[in-house]
Amino acid sequence: MRRHKTKSNFRYHDRIRISDDEEVEYWKNKFSVSESELIRAIAHSSNKVKSVERELLKSK
Repeated sequence: MRRHKTKSNFRYHDRIRISDDEEVEYWKNKFSVSESELIRAIAHSSNKVKSVERELLKSK
């Protein structure tokens, strides 16, 4: 069965996929950052949500 993709489903993911525009938009809004800040945080840590969140908090 194919799952319907909605923005609210992204919060249940443990990784951020930067190849998915909707997902990037969701996490940008969730963390209140720009796309470049989000990508930089992923590059400095990993694409795991918890790691990205720690990296963003560290840089503020």
